[in-house]
Amino acid sequence: MLETLSITLPKKKVYKLLKFHILQLLQSPIAENLYSGFLVLSRIVEGCSDLIRVDLSQYMTLIPKGFQSSHPLCRSVTIFVISNMAEFINPEVFTYH
Repeated sequence: MLETLSITLPKKKVYKLLKFHILQLLQSPIAENLYSGFLVLSRIVEGCSDLIRVDLSQYMTLIPKGFQSSHPLCRSVTIFVISNMAEFINPEVFTYH
């Protein structure tokens, strides 16, 4: 549903509404919150790619946290985020390899 909203509704409104919450979730020490933040981010990457591109460095500094999580679902959804970013936010995302 989030993916559909991010594609069909005005991007600025969707992203503005979700960005604060995504960043809060990604900075949480709780694995379920981290998972939720990465899941939401992964679903809106396609629709909000131009806006996420502007804030890419903020998200890329939090990506290692997902890979280092002891929670397997966090690691899995982090890979999903990276793959979506590689598809919709290139070539910028490749500068972070």
